[in-house]
Amino acid sequence: MSNPVAQALPAVYAEDFAALAERVPVGALQRSEWVITGATGMIPSWLCHFLGWLNLEGGLGLRLRLVGRKADTIRRRFPWLEETRGRGHCLHQLNNGRLPAGIAATADFLLHAASPATPKACAADPAGLFCANTLLSADLLGQADPATLRAALFFSSSEVYGEAPPQSPRNLYPLAKRSGEALFFHYARTRSLPVRIARIFHTYGPGMDLDGDDRVFAELVRNALRGEALHLKSEGTGRRSFAYIADTVAGILLLLLKGSPGMTADVGNAAGVLQISELAQLLARLAPGGPLSVHVRPDPARTESPAPDRIPDTRDLASLGWDPRVSPEDGFRRTLQSYR
Repeated sequence: MSNPVAQALPAVYAEDFAALAERVPVGALQRSEWVITGATGMIPSWLCHFLGWLNLEGGLGLRLRLVGRKADTIRRRFPWLEETRGRGHCLHQLNNGRLPAGIAATADFLLHAASPATPKACAADPAGLFCANTLLSADLLGQADPATLRAALFFSSSEVYGEAPPQSPRNLYPLAKRSGEALFFHYARTRSLPVRIARIFHTYGPGMDLDGDDRVFAELVRNALRGEALHLKSEGTGRRSFAYIADTVAGILLLLLKGSPGMTADVGNAAGVLQISELAQLLARLAPGGPLSVHVRPDPARTESPAPDRIPDTRDLASLGWDPRVSPEDGFRRTLQSYR
């Protein structure tokens, strides 16, 4: 029987899902209930697709509660949801940014991924950014049942490392993430909840919002797909860790399922470190329409990152059996293929 999740997505997804299923302890997921906030975001949506696919492939009896700001957006992001609704899956819409009562009360696993992530989105709605990471964290963990909850995981960010001046617009996102981490640890202490923190580094792959994401790697992928010259707004000397989404999700699941209460881990590919200029050259070479040119056009209005070289320390994640499998060359090639 065909898998409706695989049917709804480009072929590269099913290939990645099958490989990922060999890397995580699938047996630990049997008959579990999941609440995933921010379900339509890039990383959480890929994870939701994987869980939906895995449930159908393995008959695991998973129940997925997908939470987002708009029910219609969730339906569009997960076209297989209606077809599989009889398996216990459902969607929930936030009420003015807050979690409706009772949604998390019976969950085995809570994943809090609701937050704007791009610089443009964070600057456009700073109040929403902080509410998503703080008030919604309190809603989620306040509803959780310590007697049945197996793990709650907060999607934090590599940007918590390094300091930006308080007046800098780049300070909003890391400050919101630090606040979310602090609340998770507060509820771990006061309610004995088994929390985990995933500090996620740059992640790319199928499902990137190429129209709305203004981060440099998304802009370069968009240029490559359109056959346009790739433009850098700086000399591109900063170094970043680039993890393919299947590797990031593998790290998140291993942290959730095998990590210890209170564990915090960097989730990023230390073997996938590139200068931004090197990434541009790679994508220029992989572009579907043939090699493209790369141009440097410094933007005087550009705000520099407070941590120009941000490399993950993945020793804690490696202790759980994680290792990155996909190189930037292969990963960006698969990413470009998924949009064609």
